[in-house]
Amino acid sequence: MSELSVAVVGAGIAGLTFAATYGEACSLYEKAPAAPSIGCGLQIAPNAARVLHSLGLAEELGRRATKLQAREFRRWDTGATIACTQLGASCERLFGTPYYGVRRSDLHHMLLRRAPAVRTGQAVTSVADQGEKVRIDFSTGHPSIEHDIVIGADGIGSVVRNSVRPDNTVFSGQVIYRGLIPRDRVRHLFDEPKAVIWVGPARHFVCYPVGEFVSFSASVPADDSWEQESWTAPGSVNALAEAYIGWSRDLHAVIGAADHVSRWALVDREPVDEWNSGRITLIGDAAHPMLPYAAQGANQAIEDAAALAAALRGRGAQQVPSALHRLMRVRSERVGKIQRVSRELGMTLHLPDGPEQIARDTAMATSSLTELTWLWGYEPDKAITA
Repeated sequence: MSELSVAVVGAGIAGLTFAATYGEACSLYEKAPAAPSIGCGLQIAPNAARVLHSLGLAEELGRRATKLQAREFRRWDTGATIACTQLGASCERLFGTPYYGVRRSDLHHMLLRRAPAVRTGQAVTSVADQGEKVRIDFSTGHPSIEHDIVIGADGIGSVVRNSVRPDNTVFSGQVIYRGLIPRDRVRHLFDEPKAVIWVGPARHFVCYPVGEFVSFSASVPADDSWEQESWTAPGSVNALAEAYIGWSRDLHAVIGAADHVSRWALVDREPVDEWNSGRITLIGDAAHPMLPYAAQGANQAIEDAAALAAALRGRGAQQVPSALHRLMRVRSERVGKIQRVSRELGMTLHLPDGPEQIARDTAMATSSLTELTWLWGYEPDKAITA
């Protein structure tokens, strides 16, 4: 069987994880002059951590990431604990890996060292399925090239997605601020490494340690005059603090420790049943961007990469369309469910004080890790080959 010629467009978490997992003939194209390493922190749950461990990253994650010991929900005003789910050893016993907090840039560098060399400065302008091959066109100065399969891992503003389906977006009514601060500035809040989530009317705030830093994200209401969906758009620390007036003193200690923040719109999309077209497929945010409330965006990108690598391994060029069709049958139902769960969590976490909020808090206080088995216990490569 001839070697499959695979092109990956985009050298972010999804593209690099696929290339590192697939481990065969794979060309990575990235429009930036250097492989991008942006963003703040990521929560890596066991469903994705197992994939990273299989790539030999357990030791490096142990050094550079933080094993979170708990996930704690607090009231918006007093900071009183609503619920605390123990992670740590309990998570490792049940799911086989820790629950990590890691800087995106650190994870990116880990994956870069395990993937084929990235061809930077090559901006893809279009892709076209020609039956037996897929043609990739680049911006001026780079000739077109053909591959047996093209994988769009080029994120929210995906060029490859335009060849598969239209991107129908709806502004969620929320924007998100993100930032990184040195852990020493708020050391008193993180004697135990844990994720802390303040929940309250119309907004919530998440923070957790990532090595020597603390990553935070804050979702707040906004009108549709702000619809920029960008990871690098600057925000205002003062505006963020004003959005949380009356909230917990500890929360404001985190905001006050920040030198700068980014800010972008949370844009929602309906789940879709298809993100393939012939020999073109999508993974990660290019395929199914999701709201961040379930902290599964990067985790699902990593799952996608592992599942796609398993679906293609040992296949010849003529088997690509059928392999991608099978992949969709397995992945679309799961990813669609997680997209819907994340959307629902956005409403649940933002309830005003009242009967619904009391019922939510009671349910949170009695929840357990085993309820997450459907999410964290999933093994993408086995699901594809079953």
